[in-house]
Amino acid sequence: MTEKHLAKTLQGHSEWLRNPSTREGAKADLRAADLRYANLAGADLQFADMRAADLRHADLSGAKLRNADLRGADLSRANCELADFTNAQMHGALVEGTNLRGANLQYTNLTAASAAQKPDEGAPAQAAGREGNPELDRRRAHVPPPARQDGRRQKGPTQG
Repeated sequence: MTEKHLAKTLQGHSEWLRNPSTREGAKADLRAADLRYANLAGADLQFADMRAADLRHADLSGAKLRNADLRGADLSRANCELADFTNAQMHGALVEGTNLRGANLQYTNLTAASAAQKPDEGAPAQAAGREGNPELDRRRAHVPPPARQDGRRQKGPTQG
């Protein structure tokens, strides 16, 4: 999203927030928008639709995001210091490395939100921190457990 288009969207949203019953302005529709590194510090994004938006490294410090829909958004490494997320929907959002110091998360739905790093396309799973638990790795690959010293197999979690 270009800076010009973002500015126009925020202006229309501001008009909509002042009086949503009139036909002036429009609620911000930022679904799946590429807002990486965007400067949204202090922005009023209350009720904005930001589902699946890419907000990696964005500056949302002091932003008003009350009742915003951020389901599935990627806020990895974003600066959300002192942002107000009251009653926001953040189901499935990625918040790995996000600065949430002083942020208001009261009544925010963080169900299934993840602080785990999202693997890059084509990156090996181990680099993304998804490997390292031998028991879990074996179950994923359907590898039988190792033999015990007495030669018998250990019982796995699904074996009686």
